[in-house]
Amino acid sequence: MNRNGFLEYLYGFYKELHGQRLLIVYEGEITHSVMKSFSSLAEELMIREEEPEDVQRKVFHVIVESLQNINHHAYREKEKHEDSAGRGAFILSSDADHYNIITGNLIPSGDTGRLTKMMDRINAMDDEELTESYKKQLKNGHISEEGGAGLGFIDLRRKTGQKVEYRFEPESPGSTYYLFTIKIPRKD
Repeated sequence: MNRNGFLEYLYGFYKELHGQRLLIVYEGEITHSVMKSFSSLAEELMIREEEPEDVQRKVFHVIVESLQNINHHAYREKEKHEDSAGRGAFILSSDADHYNIITGNLIPSGDTGRLTKMMDRINAMDDEELTESYKKQLKNGHISEEGGAGLGFIDLRRKTGQKVEYRFEPESPGSTYYLFTIKIPRKD
């Protein structure tokens, strides 16, 4: 794409998203410093909006958990060093009723079935089941080689009270783009 084509694309993207109230939009490596920067920026934005502290804590928690998920579980191409940071997309937006956190990252295509089953199970749980499952996972849970047991997703559901929206898009042979959205109510 030439420079003028890119500028036209960028302006079209701006027009299409104008009014969506995008607060942070990022695509790249998710490092500890990126997580810290986004958390600080979100905190400043919510203070300016005079959001209640409990809403600020929930948004902060979801940002950190979502970005850590990308950092730990994003698909890494074979030529990249194994300890490189995960790469993904992050969007924080707001509307009158919610803060919306959207993440996207590549995962191995073979993980989609396991993730679908886990996410559907977590979304179907009520508050009591979420708390019981969280405690059970902490006490007896199987921890995968990557270090997760679904605890992060269970915790996000518990803390926000919202179901998680997700979607998979085939990207290339062996990899799938995983999109994840969670809404945090601005009022209890």
